[in-house]
Amino acid sequence: MEIRWNTDHTERLRRVVVGWDGTEAGAPCFPPGWEPEPDDLHLLRIAAAHGGCATGTYRYRRPPADIGYSPFVAQLTDAADFDFTDRHRALLARMSWELSDPYDDEDIPGADPKRPYGDFTFYQIEMALTLGLIPAQKPPDHDPMTPEIAQAMTDLHFQMQPALQIFLRHFDIDDGRVFRGEEWGGWVSA
Repeated sequence: MEIRWNTDHTERLRRVVVGWDGTEAGAPCFPPGWEPEPDDLHLLRIAAAHGGCATGTYRYRRPPADIGYSPFVAQLTDAADFDFTDRHRALLARMSWELSDPYDDEDIPGADPKRPYGDFTFYQIEMALTLGLIPAQKPPDHDPMTPEIAQAMTDLHFQMQPALQIFLRHFDIDDGRVFRGEEWGGWVSA
């Protein structure tokens, strides 16, 4: 399967208002009532893996309540500054993007709310591994995944709703760039 990126792809993703799937651990997702197109999930996977977005402070506008809030977003005012960091960018690239139906609607793209970063239900471990906070091999004498790291990863996970929104509004991929992948993902630059 091949997709040649163009301005229409970028503009389609820019229109997404990011909601929150409150199932299990929760995860960012497209909004209810989104009219899906066949390539939406592929576009999201490509953008998250290959799009560029500068780190920095961005203005974030909280979406309407009917699309759901992460606990982090629930505490924000309607408009707030949000610091988009390299950590957010790394985690967006790692997220398990899939189709789901968090609003009992048609299937829409979003991250897996049970295993948002891979295969572990203790998703905080995969986040800490991605960010280099713990070693890939657990030392025999202690568990490097401390309660403090687990809580910091949980807090960071709840920031992924505004992180995805900021990313989709500001990411960039050059028109004409070609990507190859499979139905399940695995998108690489051709």
